[in-house]
Amino acid sequence: MVFAPVDTGALEAALTITSNDDGTSGSQQYVSLAGGGLSTIAGGSLFSNAIFATAFGCDSVDMRGGSTVDSFDSSLGFNSSHTLSGGNVGANGTVSLNGAHTAIYGAVSVWNRNCDQFPSGFNSNGGGQPSGGIGSLNGPGNYPSPHCPSRPRSTPKVSTVPADR
Repeated sequence: MVFAPVDTGALEAALTITSNDDGTSGSQQYVSLAGGGLSTIAGGSLFSNAIFATAFGCDSVDMRGGSTVDSFDSSLGFNSSHTLSGGNVGANGTVSLNGAHTAIYGAVSVWNRNCDQFPSGFNSNGGGQPSGGIGSLNGPGNYPSPHCPSRPRSTPKVSTVPADR
């Protein structure tokens, strides 16, 4: 398997592997892939969104109550790298900011602009605006569902001893 982006910039993909894990036919494992394309990405993340909602409806992302999205470099720690930028939010549906202190320190990118409530794909009730503007996705985001662990393969045997022994 070769992951070979054909353009500059970041690219994300998902690989689904179907195997016979532990003798269970059709077991699926998921691997997320990210790459820098033909260029080097310096000083930034390979992931383009802090939050991405795969739902297609109105209010796929509904932020309220003074919540914020921003970014930091986890390799440097929050206190030394926290910045009020880079907190991009994407959605297949729409994004809503509710409340004066609710903020997105980054861009909002949406796919579905067919929501009657918010034809732009974005709604602000209280004045909040994304610092990086509002844009459109070229197509819907498709992320695999997380793998659900199966039940334990064996049942532990528990013995009890009467208290009077």
